[in-house]
Amino acid sequence: MLEKFRDYLLSKGTIKSNYVPYYVKWAADCYSFLNVPDTTRINSDQKKQYLSHMAKSHEDWQVKQADTALRLYAEAQFCDTFA
Repeated sequence: MLEKFRDYLLSKGTIKSNYVPYYVKWAADCYSFLNVPDTTRINSDQKKQYLSHMAKSHEDWQVKQADTALRLYAEAQFCDTFA
């Protein structure tokens, strides 16, 4: 699923290709932290829980980047080509 997310980000073109691995990493880290399959749609409380945890050991810009990555991951899950 995360490989498809990478492809989705590259095809969408809104994220510079050199940043795409970071967006994929944040999504993977979130699902690992929550201990749920990456095919699961997380809810806003789960997202907040991960971002709060992340904020303890990362810079603000990284937390914002992760927030954007999770939003794009959720958006991609609704896309037919992503499923």
